[in-house]
Amino acid sequence: MGVWLGSYTMLMKKYSLDELLRLSSACRANTLRIVPSIALSMLKAATLDVHDLSEIKFIMCSGAALQPEVIQGLQKRLNRAPIFQGYG
Repeated sequence: MGVWLGSYTMLMKKYSLDELLRLSSACRANTLRIVPSIALSMLKAATLDVHDLSEIKFIMCSGAALQPEVIQGLQKRLNRAPIFQGYG
């Protein structure tokens, strides 16, 4: 949908949390589309605070419901960005 709206969309050939964080910071990403396992990895990652993710305004997480602790923890670490969930 982002392409239809004129947004830049970045896909990764191979997932790496550190590379995802580095690219998101370098491109000054304002939206993240992730799955719950990545959300949990981001919350636990010591390197999350190394990257400038202050431009993140929205997070879309789909695949399964996130635990409230994960939502609250990510919001604290990512500039209070709202997390939208979609699954089913």
